[in-house]
Amino acid sequence: EGNVPALGHSYHGEPEWQWSDDYSMANATFTCENCDETLTLAAKVTSQITEGDCEKAGVTVYTATVTYNGEEYTDEQTVESEAVGHAYGEPEWAWEETENGYTVTATFICANNDKHVETVEATVTREETPATFTAPGKIVYTATVTFEDKEYTDTKEVEIPQLDSTVTLTGEDGATLDVVNITRWVGMDKSVTNEPDNYGYDPGKTSDRVYARDAEGKLMPNNEANLALVKTLLSEIKYERFTRNGFAELTQTETEGKYEIRDDARAYLTAEIVKDKDGNIQIEFTAVNSAALRLTYADGTELMVVTPGDANFDGVVNANDWTLIMRYTLEALTSYDVIDFEGFTINGTEYDVWALMADVTGSKPGSNRSDMVNSNDWSILMQLTLQAWKK
Repeated sequence: EGNVPALGHSYHGEPEWQWSDDYSMANATFTCENCDETLTLAAKVTSQITEGDCEKAGVTVYTATVTYNGEEYTDEQTVESEAVGHAYGEPEWAWEETENGYTVTATFICANNDKHVETVEATVTREETPATFTAPGKIVYTATVTFEDKEYTDTKEVEIPQLDSTVTLTGEDGATLDVVNITRWVGMDKSVTNEPDNYGYDPGKTSDRVYARDAEGKLMPNNEANLALVKTLLSEIKYERFTRNGFAELTQTETEGKYEIRDDARAYLTAEIVKDKDGNIQIEFTAVNSAALRLTYADGTELMVVTPGDANFDGVVNANDWTLIMRYTLEALTSYDVIDFEGFTINGTEYDVWALMADVTGSKPGSNRSDMVNSNDWSILMQLTLQAWKK
């Protein structure tokens, strides 16, 4: 019998492929057709990547290649990666001024793909701190959006200029306020009810109206903006009452647009915002109790001052004031029926008290008819007053 030659290995079929977990390496294993022997060859691995984005998965195709006996064998593995999702950080804010404030949008740009943009309209609130005559105010606008279940805010602050302290209260003719305009009826007995005299004092008057004027000296129409300005002006006026120890500051309270100026004991003055027939803002001051008052603007400018003893409100205390005081004292005494003003004599000179009092404010002021008002007049009226009290 002759020997049969060995057939030899025959690796001609498709190999089995083995891949590493990360697909960076691969082997091809061939099995002999004549026996169970195997042949393992290391493959060359290449990859082709198709990038994903925020919303689309990425794909990587790995290709393993081996060549055996002049024939090329390949295998492919396809691996998908999850979409990375959007990465929105802090938004970009856009503020647009309008007649009523601001409209605001928040724009979110994805960090993974700047073509992915979301714009959201914000809700805007405002908080105002009014300006005063001593400090500016401000409006703080707050824009709020909710995006992907998270709240974002942005703020804008707008300064309100400090109010112009040249906004003033004046008389009807535009004259700067003084005691004649407002408090000629404060500090004297309101029970005296004579006609206004030549000294500009109306003993029976208990209220007076003055105008509010803007920085240009124009009357201020009664509208919301002007009312707010005048309310601020009134709320910041400093009121003081003269006492034996000097000026004492009064407190001011406001109820439904009416201001009351008082101390712990009583009210002395009220101020109420009203308007004239043409719709311009006025302030009506009313005397509640007699007092010598001083009013000062918030910037320290005196709105008016009442000087104790200045009966005719000319800014000085002199014989004119003493004469008026004695005259008003005599007038007050006339309310008593038991006093008869006839037969008043001083040093043998008889005085007609009624004519005398008219003469005090007439063309010949004074009580000794010397065309001058001085201590002699005050002395004569004092003596007449004492005689009246004795009667």
